[in-house]
Amino acid sequence: QKTKEHDVVQRQRVVDLWKDGKSEGAIGHELRMPKSTVHSIIVKYRLSNTVENLPRDAWIKQLWNVTKNKTRT
Repeated sequence: QKTKEHDVVQRQRVVDLWKDGKSEGAIGHELRMPKSTVHSIIVKYRLSNTVENLPRDAWIKQLWNVTKNKTRT
């Protein structure tokens, strides 16, 4: 269960650092958040190409479509 939702500015900072070539661990250390959170933000960004909050239904549908397409190849 989620205990905290990171704001768009913080998620954008994660993505910017990742695009600059920093590792997930280094980003987590710099921004004081767990590596797993950094990883989740990056995965969601790569799937949706946005750091905005998506409605739960939209996020699950995107994840399902990506997973379904990967198993077909």
